[in-house]
Amino acid sequence: MTKLIMVFIAAFVAVLNAEVIVTTPNGKIRGRQEYSQRKISFYAFQQIPFAKPPVGSLRFKVSSIKEQNFTDFLALKNRISPTKSYSRKP
Repeated sequence: MTKLIMVFIAAFVAVLNAEVIVTTPNGKIRGRQEYSQRKISFYAFQQIPFAKPPVGSLRFKVSSIKEQNFTDFLALKNRISPTKSYSRKP
């Protein structure tokens, strides 16, 4: 009975943490399915490097696309706290 409960819990956790993998020209990116406060599902991809940092000779210049291929999955390492947003209701 204990083994059956453990299998059920493992399957339930796997469903809650649904991962998605997207293939881009630079390689594969791993994200996950999340839900908004209104229970609408969406896929979240965070910490994706898209431009070279503006340091040194790149300072105050037009940003350039980062030329980097991912040899392994570019995975979401740490969950980033969402930015707080406040709205006034009329």
